[in-house]
Amino acid sequence: MLYIEDDYAAVRLMELVLAKRERYRFVTANSGSKGLELAEQERPAVMLVDINLPGIDGYEILRRVRVSEWGRDLPVVAVSANAMESEVKRAEEAGFTSYLTKPFDVANFLATLHTITVGQTP
Repeated sequence: MLYIEDDYAAVRLMELVLAKRERYRFVTANSGSKGLELAEQERPAVMLVDINLPGIDGYEILRRVRVSEWGRDLPVVAVSANAMESEVKRAEEAGFTSYLTKPFDVANFLATLHTITVGQTP
């Protein structure tokens, strides 16, 4: 799993949530450009992408992933503090697999991750 996020506290929370779940190998990047490099090298099973990154935002990351040979079918989850329905709809229309809001609802995050990786609701 690759998490592209520039907020250290959000990354740390994700590390803590996933620490006891050995099923997931967790890699992070604090910028869109570094995240895209890592994604191409690591070929993650799932990407979590902060929408509001400096430089390359989450929508541009998604666009670049979708045109790559390795990322056409990759589940990409949008992460944002913006819970407005219009933003959720925009992300859905852009092609994100799911949309998670910060602060994280841990149970919802884990259920979403399980659905994406296993293909069913726990």
